[in-house]
Amino acid sequence: MAVHHAAVHRSAAAAYPRETLDAWSGPPGEARFRRMREVIAEVEGSRIVGFGEVIPRLEELRSLYVDPDAGGRGVGTRLLAALERLAVERGLARLTLNSSVNAEGFYRRAGYATLERGVHRLGSGHELTCVRMVKAMVGRG
Repeated sequence: MAVHHAAVHRSAAAAYPRETLDAWSGPPGEARFRRMREVIAEVEGSRIVGFGEVIPRLEELRSLYVDPDAGGRGVGTRLLAALERLAVERGLARLTLNSSVNAEGFYRRAGYATLERGVHRLGSGHELTCVRMVKAMVGRG
């Protein structure tokens, strides 16, 4: 939860107003801890520095977050590669995602193409400006 909160509040701070950041990632609580225990994590020593998840039935990369203190060391790139391998293993033809505007360049460099610009509705009902992107998965069955 600390990684998610830091990634949102520090990495996206220049791209979104404070109200949006708070709606996107509020203070950690037990329900959020339970949910995050279910996602894929990359661990550095005994500290989680990034996580992500794929929803196969939706062909969707749902999340990918890296602790800003671990930024620039390839953690996000390795996590994305692992999630894409998982998608290929599950037979997915493509992955779609709603990128935050601050992460658009990261996904573009990884081969994702823009489908459209729009908004993503957070669980709180708050809307977050996003970029809908897609990438064909190679190496499928």
